[in-house]
Amino acid sequence: MLTKVTLNKELEAIAERLWPGVKSPCTFRPLIAKENGHFSSDFCVSLSSEVNLSPGIIAENLLLNLSSFEELSLKRDGNFLVLEFLPNYFDEAAFKRIIELPTVESSSIILPTYLSCSSPMAFVRVASLAFEQYLVMRSQGIHCSLYVGERKLPEGGVLEAYRHLLLEHRETEATPASDAVSYLLNAIAAAGNDQVFVWLASTSLPKDCFQEVFKKAIYKQSKRILRTPDPNWSSGSESFIAPAYITQASDDDLWSLMLYLGSPLQADELDLFVPRFFERENLVWFLKSLVERIRKIEVEPLKSEKEGLCSACDATILPRLGLYRAQYPFLLSRVCTHAEVELFNDALRQIALSLSVSLNQPALRQALRANIEHSGAEIIYSLSRIFSVIMSLNQAESLFK
Repeated sequence: MLTKVTLNKELEAIAERLWPGVKSPCTFRPLIAKENGHFSSDFCVSLSSEVNLSPGIIAENLLLNLSSFEELSLKRDGNFLVLEFLPNYFDEAAFKRIIELPTVESSSIILPTYLSCSSPMAFVRVASLAFEQYLVMRSQGIHCSLYVGERKLPEGGVLEAYRHLLLEHRETEATPASDAVSYLLNAIAAAGNDQVFVWLASTSLPKDCFQEVFKKAIYKQSKRILRTPDPNWSSGSESFIAPAYITQASDDDLWSLMLYLGSPLQADELDLFVPRFFERENLVWFLKSLVERIRKIEVEPLKSEKEGLCSACDATILPRLGLYRAQYPFLLSRVCTHAEVELFNDALRQIALSLSVSLNQPALRQALRANIEHSGAEIIYSLSRIFSVIMSLNQAESLFK
């Protein structure tokens, strides 16, 4: 029987019944290109600090009291709950019926100024994630403010602000840590009742300064989230693109650079010429090339009917693409509610790679050319529309003024 209560709410109700007074919310995170499961939840980990039990014991108690869902299986995987949908339910509507999408009404994203104890690479990579989160949230119609230090950026011209930041941090004196703490606390206070996201490189502040910010403004504040990417991701080679290129870069060039700096690559794996080149590692170009490839396939002459409309490869490729399409709203949601920009960028690349493989299948190309109602063609068109939106996210700030 299809459920009328989301899985999130049922698990929260079970937890409240078993351990009255618990307050941890239950959320699910999409798993992209994973062998085991489609969503995971750290609900048991969050509850463990409230009820003084191990996450494993909590998971066993929750699963024991959970009603059955014919659409899915839910099991424990270490300290996490892992959710796997049956292939018949690889559909956005089915996913939303099971998993509640949280909403965000107003947010502030706060990034410290360039700090004396932070490396240039760490600063620009974390800044790229903060700026991308801002653009994604604006594209979703969420009222969002972006602070660099205690300075609130104007709503228009965010890419120019990004360009200025890339140039400025190389030319101006770094901010002392003690001043940075004051700037951060002032910006958090100015955000008021907004959902607040604070982005910090792991080496941005000395330990005592970091603890001051955390204790005064983050600790036990449900509407304040601190994001500190892994040190190996943010620190490494200090080479950088020449200032002349940044000065002359178009909006699309800056958007390509922002997504590349926010990619899952470790800092020492970066090739900072990639955003200028037409290759797959340049995600904006890769998405554009796939959209253009689909457009060209549509206008190609039809080939022999011997190609057929069935392919053995469809059995694995189409369910995977259907899964990605259904997961996409949840990936967007995690950017807006948990600042998981790295997950979003990694997922976009995985989806693009799978779509590229699918376009090599004769059956799907034939369906696109013939404008035939084919499940694979419909999924491909949906993903193409998603990619078109991503390609134009650098214009998102102008959509909701």
